[in-house]
Amino acid sequence: MKINIESDFQPLGNPKSESASAQVGIIEEGEVAPGDRIQQVEQAGHDWTVARTFKLLIGGGNKKADAFAQLQVLAQLEALAESWRIRAAKLAAQL
Repeated sequence: MKINIESDFQPLGNPKSESASAQVGIIEEGEVAPGDRIQQVEQAGHDWTVARTFKLLIGGGNKKADAFAQLQVLAQLEALAESWRIRAAKLAAQL
């Protein structure tokens, strides 16, 4: 089975817990069973993790001293869904 991990990230749960979930889409049907190996086959060309992005955009990280520069970077990050880039730009504009 192949999973479309480039789907728009939709955070769920409590932002203060610094944890997030993402919805993914199936792009190729197949069987998956407990214990099956999942292998990363590609590495992003940036150092933004889901946790770091989530903390900055949702978890209050935008209030820290270095947030403006980080939000500007996220607003231009093509790997990020457009709606999240817009959110980053709006948060940066408020600083």
